[in-house]
Amino acid sequence: MKKIFKFLFLGILILVIAGFISVKNQQNKPKTFEPYKITDQKYLERVKSDLSSSFAIDLELNKEVLFGQLGEKDAKINLLEYKKYDELNFPGAGKLKADENSKILYFHLKVKRLSGEYHNHIVNSNILGLACDKNFSYCYSLDFRKREPEEGIITGQGERDFYIAGFVPKNEKLNYGVFYYTFYQKDIIGASPSESFYFAKFKLY
Repeated sequence: MKKIFKFLFLGILILVIAGFISVKNQQNKPKTFEPYKITDQKYLERVKSDLSSSFAIDLELNKEVLFGQLGEKDAKINLLEYKKYDELNFPGAGKLKADENSKILYFHLKVKRLSGEYHNHIVNSNILGLACDKNFSYCYSLDFRKREPEEGIITGQGERDFYIAGFVPKNEKLNYGVFYYTFYQKDIIGASPSESFYFAKFKLY
């Protein structure tokens, strides 16, 4: 009887270890996603309208640009990195891998808050991205985002890093990276997004 229990215990232990190894392997397996193309004209008109407003800015690599979401220039935004990858280990998403027909675009923005007390500031938002053709007749969604530090509200002076990435077709000519921010406000049913603003574009190369 003792031998039977011993073998049962060993069998269960082997199954648990095998399951753990399988889960770890799945977690370490690179993820591949199809590029998500946006062609909705109402949405694209909104993007073009925001980018043509007096509040929108043009970004250049490693150049700080003053930005003010309410008119006052109370932030500096710097595009620190723009790269193309076949494989990328993205914070919070794990390993991403492009297939033979796609590539991964990656951006790193730093936002410095210069002044102000209100919470709904770009430095406290979530920044996401698009990759668009020269006429903004279509865009691809850059779905992966991360900010550091993740938690906390910055008032007065302070800074935060934002990371954006997404899959696009490998051989398709795309002219602009577009960045937009969205605030998430708590209500009785949880977190819900408020209006987004397409605040900056960057000429891709």
